Amino acid sequence: MNRILTAAFSIGIALQAFAQNLSEGPQSPDGDDAKESLSSGWSYTPRGDSVLWTGASNEHGSLGEYCNTEMGFCVWILMLRGVACEEGGEHPVLLNTQRLATAQTIRCVGTVAGRGSTFAFTHFEEIDTAVRNAEQLAIAIPEEGDSIVITRFPLTGAVAALDR
Repeated sequence: MNRILTAAFSIGIALQAFAQNLSEGPQSPDGDDAKESLSSGWSYTPRGDSVLWTGASNEHGSLGEYCNTEMGFCVWILMLRGVACEEGGEHPVLLNTQRLATAQTIRCVGTVAGRGSTFAFTHFEEIDTAVRNAEQLAIAIPEEGDSIVITRFPLTGAVAALDR
């Protein structure tokens, strides 16, 4: 239970980074912790000694892996512009690559008014495997009514950023 609470707290910190500037992903600190672009929009951003963000952004938001090495966990995060959600609410999404198509669940971490929402994937290994073994990832997100938003993330450079 403590691990879940700690993870939720740390994801809340990621949400604050999201609130700083959604259009560019989490902000980079100056100096030694500066953001390093590794290719095709994937970047690696250390935040202090124990917090890391690796991700990419597009017109719909950002996809990335947030890790807290001090607490010993990583989580895949999807940040979506112009979307509101109820904290803790779960939503189905579809992942599609040239190698797989799978249904996944994302959990709302929080919403920043006027900006969008942050979601955590509930099955880390499945999204991690999809990102590490594909050239592009498409995520289909059902919205209220009968509309679906599809967001695509090129994965060139993702493995190098994640392994960093």
